[in-house]
Amino acid sequence: MIPEVSINNQSFPIFSNLNSNLDFIKVKTAALVASSGTLLDNNFGDEIDKHDLIIRFNAARVKGYEKYVGSRTDIRILNGHAFNGSTKKDICLGHDPNFLTTLENETFLVKSYNVQEFIEGVMKYINKNPINFLHPNFLIYCNNLVSKPEASAGLIGVLLLVTLGIKPDLYGYGFYSESNDKVHYWEEVNSNWSTGHGFDEEKNIIDDLYKNNLLNIIK
Repeated sequence: MIPEVSINNQSFPIFSNLNSNLDFIKVKTAALVASSGTLLDNNFGDEIDKHDLIIRFNAARVKGYEKYVGSRTDIRILNGHAFNGSTKKDICLGHDPNFLTTLENETFLVKSYNVQEFIEGVMKYINKNPINFLHPNFLIYCNNLVSKPEASAGLIGVLLLVTLGIKPDLYGYGFYSESNDKVHYWEEVNSNWSTGHGFDEEKNIIDDLYKNNLLNIIK
């Protein structure tokens, strides 16, 4: 059954799929593991793995980083460019366009995409990993909370769980305040790159949710 949410007196499904393999009913604990290089400062791996649900984002690596970030991924929330592997290598210097094809036992949850990203992504993974798409109405709600064109995958993950009544533990949410060699724990990011997300706004949103006891920030 596709979970529905009610926001601003409107009810709609969270996913666009007519059928979904995702079930949040039994989830008591959830870890949202972002990509900041600060994750390498602590051995949170075992702690993260104890959660009922573990969500990661885009091309975040696990292999070789297990003691820092855990060893399991249940859901991976993807931007369109991560979904079809078209992330620009001159921006994310460790980009591998075929990385997602190596993953097993993960459900992909795609947040935004154009036609080309949709077709190429589905063709790559349709017979390998379950694919779900966030409902446009849910994305509009999330995007309207920020002034930049769209909310980041990290914020989408937070809002998804909080909306479902799940209090997540957040790991590695740096909001791109780190130096470029620590934005992603597994790769360097081009120093000339300017993100299209409003991370100051997103930090304020997450801080407000924390103050209202709707999430935990693990440092």
